[in-house]
Amino acid sequence: DTPEAMLVSVVRGKTSPITMASHKQFGDPFQHPPRTAAITKQQLQSIERLVALLKEYFAACEEFRLSGVLLPFWRDWLLASPHLFLTPEALHHWHREFWDHDVCWCRIALGDDEIDFHFSVLPKITGIHHFRNGITKLKQVGGRTQRDVQRYLVAVIAGGVPPCIV
Repeated sequence: DTPEAMLVSVVRGKTSPITMASHKQFGDPFQHPPRTAAITKQQLQSIERLVALLKEYFAACEEFRLSGVLLPFWRDWLLASPHLFLTPEALHHWHREFWDHDVCWCRIALGDDEIDFHFSVLPKITGIHHFRNGITKLKQVGGRTQRDVQRYLVAVIAGGVPPCIV
């Protein structure tokens, strides 16, 4: 989740802006309830009386994993709910998630030497990066590189892992 999304949904760090999950629950095997505008407004109203007592107010915000913003800009918008209008950002939510999770899983499934070899023998295609030394030793990986790895990955792991996995 991006800092901007957390700012808009008025939650603090390590908290999902679209569900009620905190960082300790991010790996749960089920989807947590959505962080609706009604829930957030209800939480803010329950601690609103503490605004004059700054320490107590922020302590109460911490219990709800709120950032401390008392009046979100969307509070008066009819049917507005951050969990609905916060959309995934391609770079952070698709390409980065793919690199951090899917590629790591493939590296474990195939092994670094094997995945590097498979990438190195792929034919060069105009407009797509050719990974002649593989991908496991890449240090700084940008969005375009992540996207190019996505284009190749199914072909790279095919035959190296059981078909039911691909």
